[in-house]
Amino acid sequence: MNNESIDQLIEQHLEPGYRGRLLDRGLSRSMIWHDGLLPENAPHYSEDLSYDLLSYGYSLLSLAIKSIETNGNLDLRLKAFEKAATALMVVVNGGDKNYTQRAFHILLSASAYHLAHYSAKAYSLLKKYEYLSNSNILENALRLLITRNLKKLNQSIPIWKIEIKKKLDEFVDIESRSTIEELDDISANFNFINLVLTERYLEVLYDFLNALETGDARIIDRIEENLVKNISISLEYNFLEEWWIFRITKYLLRDLWYQTYHYILPKNNDDVNWNHFRLKFIKNLLKKKNAEIDLWPSQIEGAKRAINDSENLIISLPTSAGKTRIAELCILRALSQSKKVMFITPLRALSVQTEMTLSSTFSNLGIKVSSLYGGLGLYGFQKNQFEDSNILIGTPEKLEFVLKNDPELLQEIGLVILDEGHMLGLGEREIKFETLVQNLLNRPDAYSRRIVCLSAILPSGTDLDDFVDWLGYPSEGKAITSEWRPTDLRFGEIYINNDLNSYRLDFTLGTHNPFIPIFIQKKSVSSRSQFPNKIQDLSLSIAHKYVNDGQSILIYCPEKKSVNILAKRIIDINRQGHLCLDLGEIKSDFYTAALNQGKELLGPTHPVILCLTLGIIIHHGSLPKEYRTAVELLLKNTRVNLIISSPTLAQGLNLQANVVLFYSIYRFGRPIPASEFRNVIGRAGRSFVDLQGIVLFPNCKNERKKTAQWNSLILNKDNMSLNSGLGMLVLELINRVTISLGEENIHEIYEYIINSNYIFDFPEVHNESEDEIVKAQQQWKKYLGLLDCSIINLIGIEDIAIEEIAEYIDVLLRNSFFYKQISRLSSSEQLLFKGLIEKRAEYLWNTTTIESRQQVYFSGVSLETINDSQGVIENIFSLIGEVQIELTLDDSNNKIISSLLIQIAENIFYIHEFSPKSFPENWKNILDDWLNGRNYLIIDNTDIVIDFIEKYVAYNLIWAIEFFKIRYNRGVDNNIEQNTFDYISQVFDYGCLNKNALFLMQLGLKSRKQAYEIAEYLNFSDIGSLVKWLKQTNLHRNINILGEKNTKSLIDLSMGIGRDQIDLISKCLDDLIVTWSIDDPLDYIFTNIKLVNIDKTTYILSSTAEIIGKLQLHLNLDLMDIIHLYIQENHKLDIFFQCLEYDDVVMIG
Repeated sequence: MNNESIDQLIEQHLEPGYRGRLLDRGLSRSMIWHDGLLPENAPHYSEDLSYDLLSYGYSLLSLAIKSIETNGNLDLRLKAFEKAATALMVVVNGGDKNYTQRAFHILLSASAYHLAHYSAKAYSLLKKYEYLSNSNILENALRLLITRNLKKLNQSIPIWKIEIKKKLDEFVDIESRSTIEELDDISANFNFINLVLTERYLEVLYDFLNALETGDARIIDRIEENLVKNISISLEYNFLEEWWIFRITKYLLRDLWYQTYHYILPKNNDDVNWNHFRLKFIKNLLKKKNAEIDLWPSQIEGAKRAINDSENLIISLPTSAGKTRIAELCILRALSQSKKVMFITPLRALSVQTEMTLSSTFSNLGIKVSSLYGGLGLYGFQKNQFEDSNILIGTPEKLEFVLKNDPELLQEIGLVILDEGHMLGLGEREIKFETLVQNLLNRPDAYSRRIVCLSAILPSGTDLDDFVDWLGYPSEGKAITSEWRPTDLRFGEIYINNDLNSYRLDFTLGTHNPFIPIFIQKKSVSSRSQFPNKIQDLSLSIAHKYVNDGQSILIYCPEKKSVNILAKRIIDINRQGHLCLDLGEIKSDFYTAALNQGKELLGPTHPVILCLTLGIIIHHGSLPKEYRTAVELLLKNTRVNLIISSPTLAQGLNLQANVVLFYSIYRFGRPIPASEFRNVIGRAGRSFVDLQGIVLFPNCKNERKKTAQWNSLILNKDNMSLNSGLGMLVLELINRVTISLGEENIHEIYEYIINSNYIFDFPEVHNESEDEIVKAQQQWKKYLGLLDCSIINLIGIEDIAIEEIAEYIDVLLRNSFFYKQISRLSSSEQLLFKGLIEKRAEYLWNTTTIESRQQVYFSGVSLETINDSQGVIENIFSLIGEVQIELTLDDSNNKIISSLLIQIAENIFYIHEFSPKSFPENWKNILDDWLNGRNYLIIDNTDIVIDFIEKYVAYNLIWAIEFFKIRYNRGVDNNIEQNTFDYISQVFDYGCLNKNALFLMQLGLKSRKQAYEIAEYLNFSDIGSLVKWLKQTNLHRNINILGEKNTKSLIDLSMGIGRDQIDLISKCLDDLIVTWSIDDPLDYIFTNIKLVNIDKTTYILSSTAEIIGKLQLHLNLDLMDIIHLYIQENHKLDIFFQCLEYDDVVMIG
């Protein structure tokens, strides 16, 4: 058949209605059956369904392979492989455990998924049924390749070859076997032929491993030649299973090669640095426990464009579809050009996670990765980090500080990555972020700095086009977008089934909606009540069911209060015995650290900590940041079966679970936006773990309105949008004026605002209530303040003449997201938008001084704060001066310093911009405890206290101190040193008065209590001295002084400091004695020989995976980057390699 005929047959097989929607019926059954059995009262399925699915799967698999052979349509072929894989998978996944051909069908299904470019699904399927692996060498070898356990495959091939050699020797003498050229002549013994075919297959895989190491594409042709021989002979002798494996491997290996980094990221003969970094990067990924050798379909275009550093990139991929890897390739390209990288994340939690991810990728390349934690500026040690690090991770505030206060530092930055770059809107932080990016693009050196934006929820259409035009300027391009996910999503709704006194689960799956009529059975818990009977209990019952089935589940709560309600309900339910929600202690050092941190901060009886002792994670934004960080590290490094979270965690971190359950799809009575829904459902289905992600909604009372909203979110009817916050701000101001005037004519509104003496007084609106007026006045004042700040941030410190200001601001915004979006409006509407912002700029220049505008620019505070707070600020300067005097004393008194800082805080809170909306009771006592490293959660309502500390102490007070520093430095009197301002900021940030405790916290120690305990024994004048001591001291010797726990924390701290700073060095092990198993080792002197560890022995392998010798030393090959093996004339061996300076590669025992 030709390719057109094959494509036509594939299209027929892919028709949704093919054979009575066969595949949909199979998928539907697989969602609800278990061990080959369906739930009671479940839908009926044909007894021949499994047979029909297997026939369909293998038929479609054969067609897909023929499509390769005839160069058929690629898209059709990939769909065919995927549907064939799914057909085989749904027969065995959840099917009868006693089915004899189960392991083979799973392997072929995984292979088909791999050929469909779903390598993560292939991995997940094989790992799930790993217990089915048998003694079949061919199946095990292919399984190891697909699951990327290349280290074990590399070790197993020579062992298997030894086994085969022994068996072959039983058939014929080794010399006669070596003379056989044509296997076809041998027909006497099928076992002999099978063994030879297996041996050749292993040599093929070993050859492929060599290709992955060297990047030599010529090996692929040789591999195919050998596999073609195996296919031909296995078909002739009717080795059916072997034929399938040889045949599918032939196409799988070439297809895999086309997805590898070697193929997609080619060498550049004119760029030595790029070739060096590229090879080290590929080798580093190859050495991982599960080798990372290929790119997903969603990543390939991004990877190719990553190395074209002349264009900015906008990458919009679903959660878990591989955005970070594309960012890493952009980083690799920048590093090869000796440029620094700044990775901007909107949340501190994301910074922590990003630091771990990038360190894992780049530390072995000798690249230093650092996070700039805490505060809004760069403290002394952070400036050192900035200078010493190759990759810096921080929040937008850190980048803004560098841009404004140390612009020369930015000249070293060649790449800026904006994670969650869609975070634009009408909020203060969003508008500042948009202005920050515009300032980056407006810089004269913008052409030398690349910007890469990452997002999971960018919209489509004109909003995306405008966004790309904005960030992509001046180069023209398009966003890298894809809907591809490594796992499928399945949606389900759970609702009351009164007929069966239970809750029913309905899945949505095409036209087939499989259901479980009794998913959660109600039970009587008293004479008057049943359980579960309300949404909290139903949600926890669902979680209990999935956890007991070995699944992990995330309960997503759009409102923080729901998280706290569920935490308390877990404790009650567990105590009452309605459900056993004790999931057991999590076996992890990160769990112990989180538990200790939680008990220290919240106490052992807090519901969040009681849940943690049950193995359940509770997370929301009003928990102490130290505890949140500890929990986030736990989630990053350890499997947790039940997580209950607010948007703070679920929308921020790369958090995955098999099941995501929406506790509600409403926030404060309004449906959650589609963008939020899309982001959260991306957490369902862990790549390389799950075959599918399940997204559920418990509609407890079966309310039709909620069902309709649920379906609307699934179908994405509420289309997402992305708008310029600056444009939205101007629109809000125009709308208020328009309503006040009662005028709809654009020309009249324009004349009123632009061509009059309009001074931006509050526009009154007829028939508004007093409450509405107060609220509108506050909003008007807030919006004008944001607009003023944006205008000043855009213009910067330039002293522009007032008659030039309108044209100047127009030029600055010419290529802005704001202007791109309003360009779609009528010309008169555009003039109105531009006119208002120009009018406000002129008004500002008429009513302010350059000094006040520069203070706004550098500090970000409002003009109102600058103009109206002089008296308070003078008091604060006086108090800061007293702090400085106290710090210079040899016996400085922390009690006095704490009292002064509380007075400073009290004065700062008099300024409206920094003042809390409400104060917790005894706030001064709380602040005193915070400053002195004590437990500050001294009242029952901890949420209020944490909110006070994190928003108003560790943010507003620091912001205020930065403002005072800027204002003071611009004055005449300079008696207060910058270090004093920095010290006060750090004390407010970390909650430590002791300088050495502060140093420890800055270096990454998580516990304030521990920092104080250790600081009692330290006396360093600066953080650099402490770092030097940590790196050079044998800390184990201090265990009797510091205690075991504190010593371990210091050791961990010192390892973290030095981890990314040491380059690989070249070494040589020479004159090694080898026990050779061959006659003349010199025959192998110019061949590709390698080392492998098998059972604590280091062997030498030939290019065909034969063991040709063993060393007397046992080497830790994981620590070695082998460069070359050299056999001397006296048959001794020299090994040239690279490793970390402090690594000892020789292992004992």
